[in-house]
Amino acid sequence: MGLLDWLTGRVTREKFALMVIDAMRQAGLEDPVEFDAEDFAIRVGDDRKVYLGNAFDEYHAAPKKVRHQVIEHYAFGVFISPEELTPDSFAQAAPNLRPVVRGRMYLEYMRMQAEIDSDEYIDAPSRPIGEHFVEMLAFDMPNRILYLPASQFADWGVSTDEAYDAARENIRAIGGSFEGTAGRIYVGAWDDSYAASRIVAPEMIGKLNVRGRPVVALPNREFLIVTGSADHEALLQMARMIGKAEGEPRFESGIVLSLEDGAWTPFLPPKDSPAYEALRRQHVASIWRDYDEQKRLLDELNEQRGVDMYIATFMAHEDRATHELSTMAAWTEGVEALLPRADSVGFTSGDPESAAVLGVAPWERVAEVAGDLMEPTDYYPERWRVREFPTQERLDAMELDTDPIK
Repeated sequence: MGLLDWLTGRVTREKFALMVIDAMRQAGLEDPVEFDAEDFAIRVGDDRKVYLGNAFDEYHAAPKKVRHQVIEHYAFGVFISPEELTPDSFAQAAPNLRPVVRGRMYLEYMRMQAEIDSDEYIDAPSRPIGEHFVEMLAFDMPNRILYLPASQFADWGVSTDEAYDAARENIRAIGGSFEGTAGRIYVGAWDDSYAASRIVAPEMIGKLNVRGRPVVALPNREFLIVTGSADHEALLQMARMIGKAEGEPRFESGIVLSLEDGAWTPFLPPKDSPAYEALRRQHVASIWRDYDEQKRLLDELNEQRGVDMYIATFMAHEDRATHELSTMAAWTEGVEALLPRADSVGFTSGDPESAAVLGVAPWERVAEVAGDLMEPTDYYPERWRVREFPTQERLDAMELDTDPIK
């Protein structure tokens, strides 16, 4: 810690880690503990690693009088094992089951990071919502949320469908109200960490008086914004609210969903809407963040596994004249790669990091001409494995744009 930090009392990363370690010791932890400055994490014993990034952000965002609770929460989570907190029966657990809505990348992160760290992965049940989110099951406690593995419900002798039904009924019973201007824009008025979870009971949102179909934004699990698909000024305000939430701890996603025939689906207004570009940028930024995190994890996993495969970068470009945002993935000759799904594909040759661009074609046209060379995978965000480069005949058939940067 520097002299200025000491004089001002500013909590640096190192000081925060020491505060968490002290709280863990006070809670009774006796295992060896070591601060990993490079990863901003705490190593507990020989086989456990606790990352502090989210806790550090939450600590600084919290009012000073409750910051100690953030530290106690994380220290408690490290010291107490999930097995010690799990009820003995489904009957005991059912009243405190809750649906938790998170971005889909959250599950992918947990799975891949567990493999990187050689940790046990908690295979929590999940259901996709609106393509980019998932509904998970958790046991709600006063100072933490405990995700439950699928095996736990099997041990209790119940199906995950029964558990989801119980969790949804609980969120309906809790209820809640919305604050806002009737017919314009609403914000969930709850303080229970389950604001985003209300979308699993769409009838709660469907009864709001909005213009057009209900549209929701879920910047984080504690923040739910609702407006109507036909209210373009309110949609623009929604985009601004998402932008403000980006700088706050635990930001999840800027992707918005609309309610259609009782199901949630990704939404963007028409291109002539004043809200289109702002919401489109939030959508692309969210996908971009997920692809960047996914690439980091896959690169690290491939290095550990000894796999030689290029994880292609997801790129975005703004048209100089129209300011319209578009996305692109690069398919490089002679390189086995995983391509991200984008608006267009750029065909390149040479080193993937500094390749020469041969031309660009829309994704749909590429799939039509060379779809047999693109193998789908189970990754989220979606990626396509390519092992063979299209022939010149196929490239000609795509009618490549050789001057894509305008």
